[in-house]
Amino acid sequence: MVLKFGTSGIRGIINETLFFEDIVKLSFACKKVVKGPYCIGRDGRKNSRLVSDIIMATLNLYGEDVLDFGMIPTPVLAFGTKKFKRNLGFQVTASHNPPPYIGIKIFNKKGMQLSRDLEAKIEKNFKDNLKNLRRERGNITEYNGLIYDYIDKILEFLPKTRKKFRILVDSGNGMASLVVPEVLKNLGHKVISINDIIDWRFSARPSEPTKENLDGTSKMVKDLNVDFAFAYDGDADRAVIINRKGEVLPDHIFTSLVLKILLKDRRGNIILSVNTSNSVEEIARNAGCKVIRAKLGKTYEKLIEYKGIFASEPSKIIDPKWGFWEDGMYGSLLLTQSLSFDELSLEEAMKDIPVYYYKQVNLPITKNLLIKDLEKFKRKILEEDFGKEILEINELDGIKLIFKDSWILFRLSGTEPKVRIYAESKNYEELNYLIRKGESLISSE
Repeated sequence: MVLKFGTSGIRGIINETLFFEDIVKLSFACKKVVKGPYCIGRDGRKNSRLVSDIIMATLNLYGEDVLDFGMIPTPVLAFGTKKFKRNLGFQVTASHNPPPYIGIKIFNKKGMQLSRDLEAKIEKNFKDNLKNLRRERGNITEYNGLIYDYIDKILEFLPKTRKKFRILVDSGNGMASLVVPEVLKNLGHKVISINDIIDWRFSARPSEPTKENLDGTSKMVKDLNVDFAFAYDGDADRAVIINRKGEVLPDHIFTSLVLKILLKDRRGNIILSVNTSNSVEEIARNAGCKVIRAKLGKTYEKLIEYKGIFASEPSKIIDPKWGFWEDGMYGSLLLTQSLSFDELSLEEAMKDIPVYYYKQVNLPITKNLLIKDLEKFKRKILEEDFGKEILEINELDGIKLIFKDSWILFRLSGTEPKVRIYAESKNYEELNYLIRKGESLISSE
């Protein structure tokens, strides 16, 4: 296997697309490129403990010490990497992928995922090299208090409670259950926690918090008369809002609400992924901020480059005042406390968010998929009649056709063998037309 980092770390299925010897080679490559000290955490997936042990054992063979945080959410690992001044932090997680997957996300000493340049250096050193081992082996130190450190810090950071809410928390059998219900209860809110048993099968619902996967949660929200609900993915770096009517709100609503909170006391550059809604960009520009678009999974690079004040991709946010990592838990808790402090309902806070209609479709990759050759695919789609003038073709991350008040993006997934089609319009009928058009272009290949 030739190691390649995807959109967010490395993902694969054990003994199918990712093998244990690959984990050893990756660990060696990381050690060669970035010297210790190191730390590690993991999610609750079936093979996460085993993969974590392989990484630690490999680093120990080369005389490196590892601080083991145990089972924790990904944002907590990033927080701990920075707190304990570790040069690299490894989080064994496949995030929102289906149960058979395993993955590894790697963070630098700032708590930020690795730059593409550093990933490339690690890829070049990906080889079997159990030579020059140190006679003195490294040590593993367990530290089980990081979640409490994170909770204490976030409680200090958030606004105080004025209005108390009744909130449903759907952790999706994932890692958010270790943090979010506890923090909300400490803040004085009434919490109904569901799907909070960590289960690698994700037996309650699929890990990705999409509208379709949250159908049961939505019905429960209406029946239990809560003010709103939050749903998380497996490693808790993304969050989705459900309103009191049981409606799963579009991802850009979460991003827009958090951005509006941050704009109360700061101005500066805003970093948005190529598939983030124009609604968020409109809010930023209306506040006098410059918007820079970035590849998915790499918004933090632009955040550093442009000294940004905020970064986001759908359902994920980065607030550099809190940390340089994507943190769905922090975003949802900040939103809750901002609403509480201002004594607003969710609906009141949403009133002035620009209305756009957005949709994402995921299609399986076929053997002779033309989109693998972006130039050929671009020529094909340019031959199509979309019913309106193409104002711009953006190839930052896939192929994005931009029209007046709408756009469509074709992109190969960096975490699964899928093609993703994203589209947005101010007109709902046009949105559906763009999606149908996009699906026909993919399926006709």
